[in-house]
Amino acid sequence: MPTITQLEDQTIDLGDIATIPVQATPCVEGAALTYDWTLDSKPLDSELDDTAIGIGDPTNATFEPDVVGTYVLSTY
Repeated sequence: MPTITQLEDQTIDLGDIATIPVQATPCVEGAALTYDWTLDSKPLDSELDDTAIGIGDPTNATFEPDVVGTYVLSTY
């Protein structure tokens, strides 16, 4: 089973796009890995949900924060 490595936190300016890279060990079977993302927490006045997370390519997710604050995403 592949292992996903958490990367460091990042700080961006409101209006910028956050890019979340993923580093994972290769799948033993050689199959391509895909990721599902969830928005685990966000500022109370944010209107974002999981559909706001875009998949730029198989190893990066992106989103644009709608208010200042801390956003926590996870993948599985």
